[in-house]
Amino acid sequence: MRHPLDDELDRQPYMASDETAADSAEQRIQAERRRLADDLHDIAGFTFTTAIVQLEAIRRLLRENPQESMRRMERLQEFMRLGLDDIRRSVRTLKGPPGQEAGIDLEEALGQLLETTRDMTGATVESEVSVPLNRLAPAQQKVLYHAVREGLTNGIRHGRCTRFSVSIAIRDDLLELLMANDGSPAAGCSDPGIGLCAMRSRVGALGGTMDAVASPEGGYRFRVRLPVGDPIFPH
Repeated sequence: MRHPLDDELDRQPYMASDETAADSAEQRIQAERRRLADDLHDIAGFTFTTAIVQLEAIRRLLRENPQESMRRMERLQEFMRLGLDDIRRSVRTLKGPPGQEAGIDLEEALGQLLETTRDMTGATVESEVSVPLNRLAPAQQKVLYHAVREGLTNGIRHGRCTRFSVSIAIRDDLLELLMANDGSPAAGCSDPGIGLCAMRSRVGALGGTMDAVASPEGGYRFRVRLPVGDPIFPH
C-alpha cells in the first residue's frame, strides 16, 4: 500500500522541472527587456543628440539665410522620421520569438551612419576599413555598429567634437574598432554612462574588451577588440 508521502515525492521532480522552466523563461524575458532598453537608449541618444545640434545651427541661420535654414529643417524632419522608424523596429522585435533579432548589413549601415553624422552635425568623419565586413558574424556586425553610434553620440553630446576617425582592422589576431575624436578628454572617462556600460556588456558577451580613455595627444579614444574566432579572413 502506497503511503501519501510517496505521491508527494513522485510529484517533486515535475514541480522542480516546472520551476526551472519558469526561471529560464523569466531570464529570457529579462534579457530581452535589457536588450530593448539598450537599443532604445542608443537610437534615441543618437537621434536626439544629432537633432539638437542641427536645431542650434538652424536657429543661427534663421535671420541670415532663411532658405538654408528651411532646407535644414526639412532634412531634420526626415532624419527624425528615420529615427522613429528605428525605434518602431526595435519595439516590434518584442512580438517575435525571444532572442531573434534582425541582422544588419554593416557596410551599408555604417556608411549611412557616418554620412548622416557629417550632414547633420557638420563634423568631419574619416573612416578606414580593412576588413570584409559582410564576412563578420551577425553578432559582431551589430556590436560594431552600436559601438560606432555610441562613440559618435558621446563625442557630439559630451565632447563637442568636430572631428572623428573610425578604423576597423585585424590587429594582433583580434578584430579591432578604434575611434578617436578631438573633443573634451574628460567626457565619459571617470563615470561611464548607460550607453558605455551597455556597450561593455555587449562586447563582453562576445568575449571581447572595450576601453575608453583620454588620448595623450588630446581628445578621446574608444576601442573595441573582439576575438575573430573561426578563420573567416583569408591569410
